[in-house]
Amino acid sequence: FAAGARPSEQSFNVYELLCEIRSGIGPQLDAATDLRIEVDDDQLTIRANRDAIKGAVSNLVNNAIQACGQDVRIVLGAIRRENHVRLTVCDNGPGIAADVLPHIFEPFFTTRPQGTGLGLAVVRAVVTAHDGAVSVNSSTDGTYFAITLPADDSGGTDND
Repeated sequence: FAAGARPSEQSFNVYELLCEIRSGIGPQLDAATDLRIEVDDDQLTIRANRDAIKGAVSNLVNNAIQACGQDVRIVLGAIRRENHVRLTVCDNGPGIAADVLPHIFEPFFTTRPQGTGLGLAVVRAVVTAHDGAVSVNSSTDGTYFAITLPADDSGGTDND
């Protein structure tokens, strides 16, 4: 948790990662759930610990599924802006209460009876360990998480 899992970095395709996350979560979803992927470039790559980034984004998706209830709509996105890649998870849930929002990344803070309060703290630790940032915007129309990481300009993905 504290280290953020930075070792064993590799260059990988962001679109493929998002597809893998969608496939992995798919069996948990009911027929009314709409989980889409929207990327501006399906060849976009980042250099990071792939498993750690996958875990962080998956955590955000699972939180969205749990928060939304019925008729869930989630969009996984990726876009490049200058020398950064922004991975996004946007949902149509009820939003995060204004008094809760400042605390969501604190370790052991949870609003769920069965929660540990570590999920979003781990997301922040992973992203910070990769020289990135995580932000959130939330309203009664849904919640938007953005993970911003340095783009990979090395020219391809590793094959390991």
